[in-house]
Amino acid sequence: MISINQAIEIIKENIPARKIGVVSTSDSLGYVLAEKTLATISSPPYTNSAVDGFAVSWQDVEKTKENDPVVLPIAGESSAGFPVGEKTVPHSAYRISTGAIVPEDLDTIIPIEQCEVNGNKVNILAANKKHQHVRFAGEEFKEGAELLQPGTVIGSGQLALITSLGITEIKVYRKATVTIITTGSELVPFDQTAESHQLRDSNSPMLRAAVIEANGELRQVIHVKDDPQLTKEVLLNADCQSDLIISSGGVSMGEHDHVRDMALECGFNELFWKVRQKPGKPMFFAKKKNTLLMALPGNPVSAYLCFKHYVNPLINYLSGRKFEWPVKKAVIQSEIKNTGDRTKLMSVKLKYSIQSDLPVIEPVIKQSSHMLSSTAHTDGYIIVSENNSLQKNAVVDVFLWLCIR
Repeated sequence: MISINQAIEIIKENIPARKIGVVSTSDSLGYVLAEKTLATISSPPYTNSAVDGFAVSWQDVEKTKENDPVVLPIAGESSAGFPVGEKTVPHSAYRISTGAIVPEDLDTIIPIEQCEVNGNKVNILAANKKHQHVRFAGEEFKEGAELLQPGTVIGSGQLALITSLGITEIKVYRKATVTIITTGSELVPFDQTAESHQLRDSNSPMLRAAVIEANGELRQVIHVKDDPQLTKEVLLNADCQSDLIISSGGVSMGEHDHVRDMALECGFNELFWKVRQKPGKPMFFAKKKNTLLMALPGNPVSAYLCFKHYVNPLINYLSGRKFEWPVKKAVIQSEIKNTGDRTKLMSVKLKYSIQSDLPVIEPVIKQSSHMLSSTAHTDGYIIVSENNSLQKNAVVDVFLWLCIR
């Protein structure tokens, strides 16, 4: 058996090169940029007003006093989408709306709150400084400026910026394509009635959701009974379609465990089998050309923990992100012991209070690999090495189930 850290290093050493492709900007949410984004225009593209009011020349209003307003004739209007269009009349004011082009030869905006309109004239009640409330062309960025770097995750904010530039397609890292294979003759779909000798398949929907959470692109979800030939056929088919195959079950040493043997028959090269951890000891990792196979244990909690610690960062990396985990510091509430000979992945709940900057860890008593409540009612897991203990008040890393930014 190898250690958790050794398994992680082997995974990192065998990750194939990321794939780059072009997607429509409209469909790019969640992708990672593979090239820098350059400004196609300056921003703002033209000088415009930051408020509703009147555009004037500073030299006409600079002597305005609180009890001595300046009176100017209203010569026209510039509204959003409808500029003045002709040369301005000297010593005049122009109505202007937010975002509208500032007329030529005018350089100051008086907010509507500091104006009194009297027929075709306006009283300027106050003028603080030249260029007030004017957004100058290019003051945010100039055409050709680098706005987003490669590796940037495209969220709603980045999408707004890219679309404002008129960019319709962008180069991104392709999301890792994933096939899920669950095994077990005792399993039936979760939405069907299970007989007394059967169990509902929770691994398929769990792994499907976990792949989506990890920003992977799900190709297919297949269930196969404990049959060696069927298992081989499914593996061969998945090998042609996906960057990563994730299986659950069939990797231990039982008479009906066929995944590892059939993977080797299909031409996969074994990279490791069995990790010194609890749960999840029989995990199997293999590679065939550029396709990776991560065979997880069948017990639901084991499969979930192994996915989060090994598969989640792998999918993230293939999709252009960092190989890392969402981690939060927390305080041990009471001593946690591991007297076994394998490192433990222990589900924990975090308790927050306004009296402390760090949450407190509450261990979960029921930690068996078949007890799904240990994942549904917790926030993440901690790692406790073999024959070791974590002392009360120690600060440790909690690996979160979900990334909280």
